Amino acid sequence: MRTVGLDIGGTKTGFALFQGDQLLETHTEPTRSFDETTGSIVAWCKARGAEALGIGCTGPLDEALGWLKTADTLTGWFDAPLRARLSDALDVS
Repeated sequence: MRTVGLDIGGTKTGFALFQGDQLLETHTEPTRSFDETTGSIVAWCKARGAEALGIGCTGPLDEALGWLKTADTLTGWFDAPLRARLSDALDVS
């Protein structure tokens, strides 16, 4: 299974692609607006055939909704529907 791990931080977003337990590729880019960053994540994951996704992100998360509530380091990411945006676009849960 091709799995992507994400680390979304205030200044950069880190990507890691795995096939099983083997690391295949890493990538880092600046964290931008919610739409720009999630768009970039979706494009990167689709290009690599991601089948599963794990996310680490700063700020409190409303687990029931999958929404990032507030994050001091992520400007404009208030009540951001992170889980829905990525799971819908990538067809992962």
